[in-house]
Amino acid sequence: MNAQGGPCRSGCAAAALPERGFHMKKTVPAIVAAVALIFFLSCASGAYVHEWTDAENPAAFTPGAAPPIAAEIPVPAPPVAAVEPEPPSARRYLERGIAFAGQGEFYAAMRDFTEAARLDPGLADAYLWRGFVRFGTGDMDSATVDFTQAVRLNPGLAHAHAWHGLVRFEKGDWSRALADFTRALQLEPKDALLYAWRGSVHSSLGKFDRAIADYTNAIRLNPDFANAYNNRGVAYHEKGNLDRAIADFTRAILLAPDFADAYNNRGLAHHGRGEPDRAVADFEAALRINPAHPHAGENLETVRSAQ
Repeated sequence: MNAQGGPCRSGCAAAALPERGFHMKKTVPAIVAAVALIFFLSCASGAYVHEWTDAENPAAFTPGAAPPIAAEIPVPAPPVAAVEPEPPSARRYLERGIAFAGQGEFYAAMRDFTEAARLDPGLADAYLWRGFVRFGTGDMDSATVDFTQAVRLNPGLAHAHAWHGLVRFEKGDWSRALADFTRALQLEPKDALLYAWRGSVHSSLGKFDRAIADYTNAIRLNPDFANAYNNRGVAYHEKGNLDRAIADFTRAILLAPDFADAYNNRGLAHHGRGEPDRAVADFEAALRINPAHPHAGENLETVRSAQ
């Protein structure tokens, strides 16, 4: 319960969303990125990933914003043979690094990406992939260096702009993150995940109309994007449009029946409309799915105590 005695909102990890006296869950890019990273590492086409792909896994996202993407899924590259000692090839090290990364051997992958960059300092993909892995292991500062170098070497590499923006978002540098995502979208205008990530930046800046527009574009490109529906619902809730918020949370639940955060959020919207019974039912559903949900239990207790 918050200081005003109402249900509590969790907000996004770096959120600047106004406190409304309740806990709402919105998917933040870092959580989505973890899923996207796993997908990238397992679906490389050739030496590197050419397109973002649709690999949504709503259960992996806590709040509810953005998963992976509408695009054709590239055929995973076959395992690459061991690097032959002679002659050394940057591309071969890059390919083997991608294979290691896809198997979860992240430190072996980083060694190969580093060797690829040493052999060919102009190979932007080596820095991009090493940045992916460093991000996934939590080394944000080193990932920033790699993404910056990848952009310098290949300014048309949309993924490098996007992940650079993601690191900036995690550090609370929302203005520059916004610029990075916008540049990435100029290069990849049909990438649903990029719209969802930029929507999260707009939401963090309190620009809910722009956030709604970006989430809507993400949904247009990927109609099964449950997290985009959930996050758009959060933005509608922040604007006081509870009917649209409930419609979006309901759609997210239909697409992902185990989406505990969407139930929690819909319960908050029902509470806001003066529908305590429906709110209680949604909070209970969230707790059945995730008994350790960080806010549904508190929200349930708060609503029950007011009945």
